[in-house]
Amino acid sequence: PMSKPSFQCTPSESVGVSERVVHFCFLIHGWMGNPSELGYLQSAMEKEKEAAITDQLDTCAKLITHSVTCNHDQTFDGVAAGGKRVAKEVHEFISKYHSGTDGGENVTDFTISFIGNSLGGLYARYAISELKAHTESTSASSSPQIHFNVFCTTATPHLGVSKHTFISIPRFAEAAIASVMGATGRDLFRSNDLLRQMAMEPKFIDPLRSFRRRIAYANAFRTDFQVPTCTAAFICKDSDNLHRVVETETDSDSLGGIFFARFQTESLSSQYAETFEYKAKQSEGDMHEMATRLDQLGWTKVFVDTRDMLPITSIKKPFASDRRKEFMKIQSSNEYMKSGELVSMFNESDRLSVPLGHTVMVANSKSSFFSYLNRNGRPVMDYLAREVIAEILKW
Repeated sequence: PMSKPSFQCTPSESVGVSERVVHFCFLIHGWMGNPSELGYLQSAMEKEKEAAITDQLDTCAKLITHSVTCNHDQTFDGVAAGGKRVAKEVHEFISKYHSGTDGGENVTDFTISFIGNSLGGLYARYAISELKAHTESTSASSSPQIHFNVFCTTATPHLGVSKHTFISIPRFAEAAIASVMGATGRDLFRSNDLLRQMAMEPKFIDPLRSFRRRIAYANAFRTDFQVPTCTAAFICKDSDNLHRVVETETDSDSLGGIFFARFQTESLSSQYAETFEYKAKQSEGDMHEMATRLDQLGWTKVFVDTRDMLPITSIKKPFASDRRKEFMKIQSSNEYMKSGELVSMFNESDRLSVPLGHTVMVANSKSSFFSYLNRNGRPVMDYLAREVIAEILKW
């Protein structure tokens, strides 16, 4: 009988072109979403991948994208339940491919990447902890190996939404909203300890560390009502965590005039992380510790200005200084910015905007109406598609 692929959650390493490699990228929708939510991104990736593979002259590589279906109409029962369903679908999808008749049986290596939108990013983080469990029951000797490759989130509430609502609300109001959202609401508003566990415990952190690249996209300048900047980019006001300025891109014809600010956090050794975890447990932890632990893994953080893409025009605040220009001045003379400085820069705005960026940034296309409403976000997804495809094929 055909052996099932073994899920080896080890850091990815390059293989020679003589070996057969298949790259899988799974797209995961958010709360009350459906598999079409990231439909535009998936189509953009399909357009990019053939040219990218041809450019690499690697005919032994194949890239398959799949929009996860298991959580359609099932986003109220919590992060853990959704994450387990994702893990099951991913495993079954790859196993089916491996045992199929289209050449899957000849593959020596699989790589797996995720793009999780909003709640989908948390589902993905939970799912990879479940996938790692397969290493305990499968043999690595006779099966193609699966390597974690690229992990990307878009507007994901990594720190939850408690104390991260667009307008500050009291705890009793958070509890009321959480109750309406069911188990998922209790997770997001941190009525339990799940999100802290996912940021602090090796069961969740180690698989995330195994990815070759980690990328987080966040809406900047108060354009995201559901998932504001700080939780999407896990930055904290009182934190000194350093973010290296990678590049700032704006006013480029190829980008449609979109403003991107990119930063990199440095990866620290797992030995140091274990020491940090022990101290965090002693003090019970908080959002600052959660953000620090995630930063230690090494992330590329991309702040996107969607104000000019919103369906309702933003209004300039009287006498307010231009936030973009302020940032350009600061970054031109600074190699690093602290987490708290990023909060001050990107969590405020010099314009009054209707905060619809959550769906606009990803060109959310879960319905024909949403596709039309969010069409201005397509250049962002074109940019993300190019970035992710290029990163996946670097394996």
